[in-house]
Amino acid sequence: MNIFLRIFKSFSKKERILFVGALVICILAGAAKGALFIYERTELVPSYGGSFREGMVGQPVFINPAVPVTEIDRDSARLVFSNLADLSESITYAEEGRV
Repeated sequence: MNIFLRIFKSFSKKERILFVGALVICILAGAAKGALFIYERTELVPSYGGSFREGMVGQPVFINPAVPVTEIDRDSARLVFSNLADLSESITYAEEGRV
């Protein structure tokens, strides 16, 4: 450590300013590169459980899946006429096979 201090003190004032500036730039670039590395390799996943609520602003005109007039009509028709398998977590059948 003592040798680094002696080398730093041997610099002129202009060289010290340039050295400190370059050191700050290297530290900031390293921090940015580290943050980018973490951001690229992180995958956000939702936590298990909880509930999901969807709200719509406005009033539906026609809840007809063939002729959606507005976005609210389209979204409502998707929820009302969606497949049961898409809405449920699991589907079980009775042993007789009737349900």
